[in-house]
Amino acid sequence: MEMKKLYLLLLLISLIPIVSASILINEVLPNPASDWNLNGKNGTNDMNGHGDEWIELYNNGNAISLDNWSIGDKVKNYTLKNITICQDCFIVLYGNNTSLQLNNNNESIFLYDENGILKDNYSYSTSSKDVSLCKCQEDWKTCNPTPKSQNNCPTPTNQTNSTITEQQTIQVESQPQTENESHLEIVSAPDSAFFGETIDVKISAYRGDTQKYAVYTLIQGDDERLLTDEISRHVEKYSNLVSTISLKINNNCDRRFDIGSYNLIVRGLNTNASKKIEIKQDPSLCEEKINEILYDVIFPKIIEPDKEFTVEVNIDNNEDRDRDFEVWSYIYKGSVCYSCENDREENKQDISIDAKESDRVVLKDKIKNINIAGDYKLKVKIKKEAEDPKEYTLDVYVKNLSINLNTGTEQTENIVPETETNQTQEKSSGITGKVVYQSNKIVNKTTIILVIIAIFLLLYLLIVRKEKKPVNEEIFEDLDGVEFKNQES
Repeated sequence: MEMKKLYLLLLLISLIPIVSASILINEVLPNPASDWNLNGKNGTNDMNGHGDEWIELYNNGNAISLDNWSIGDKVKNYTLKNITICQDCFIVLYGNNTSLQLNNNNESIFLYDENGILKDNYSYSTSSKDVSLCKCQEDWKTCNPTPKSQNNCPTPTNQTNSTITEQQTIQVESQPQTENESHLEIVSAPDSAFFGETIDVKISAYRGDTQKYAVYTLIQGDDERLLTDEISRHVEKYSNLVSTISLKINNNCDRRFDIGSYNLIVRGLNTNASKKIEIKQDPSLCEEKINEILYDVIFPKIIEPDKEFTVEVNIDNNEDRDRDFEVWSYIYKGSVCYSCENDREENKQDISIDAKESDRVVLKDKIKNINIAGDYKLKVKIKKEAEDPKEYTLDVYVKNLSINLNTGTEQTENIVPETETNQTQEKSSGITGKVVYQSNKIVNKTTIILVIIAIFLLLYLLIVRKEKKPVNEEIFEDLDGVEFKNQES
């Protein structure tokens, strides 16, 4: 009889659904410089640089169909069709297939199953040219890209690893002795360069006993105005990293920078290194810029809910022919648009600008259905005739809306936006994760599972109770229907 109960219990347990995530976001390349999808295009020639971006998925469970699964960023999702991934296999999704356009900085990626349930997500704050972000056990690291194969995770500090690519050289070397003090060095860099030129800077960085792991390379003036982007590298504790970094110097066709001496700086790990570099003007580099169309976007940094605000877009048509433009904007966070009634092009305006003329577009927006203050994104899109839209993603802060209990009027709190202060923290903290909400579908599925478990347990208890009932037990009821038990001794 006991064996019968055991079999019944095992049968009940086997009927309970087991949910486990087997498909993972494994590696991401958001900032490509090479022709990764092998379509003969690279850089701005392939979807304005987004065509060679890729996201790698890995299956650590049984083979599974990914039909109607979706992969997405903060703006849009792409639905997978007719894809089955085998056990311990990889698939790579390229930008020219998914039409996703990943940001190089401050981006999030989400993976949903066919029921819209979030299976995995990953967020990053910065990226580098042709350097992937890959999952190494439970952490994410910067790696040399390895699409459709095992991640090239950094070697432990007691070993030596050297990998050379066309774009850069990165070496991780063991130290003869463990040093607690970090140090940085500019190994090689040119003494002079031109505005608009790309230069290679070789650096050496040793990370000692510090929690900081990011090293930034840049060029700036004495007034701290940047001439380049800040390119970051991450260093393992008690290890040395040697890397060749390509710095693109801003063009100076509008003469906003002075010709002269600037500072090449490598900083991080609580230390820094610097070198003077002469930046010159080469008129030939600006010849092709003369006929460019220039855009300038003016927008408010702080926005109040339910109050109209304007975004001004100035367009300089320096080309030799008239041009038509479509311009629109919206406020969003994640996949939700907070300034839209029906679609994201509601405030779109058309404008025609004559050759060698300038004009502006004033877009009106209003945030709706927001009751939580915080950081949001302003997206501005400018479409020139049949070309792909040019996008600007801008940080804005939405004030908190409250009700004055004495007057009954709405008030907005004067909260200082955290955007500027958070930028420094974000740069120093490296890659960070984001909190993702749990959808109602997940909650409902969990509730159903718990109800099924409860029903099976009740059935099991009733069976056990019935079989344990004594043979000589007499059951009788009083007039009120109360059951009494009388057991002979």
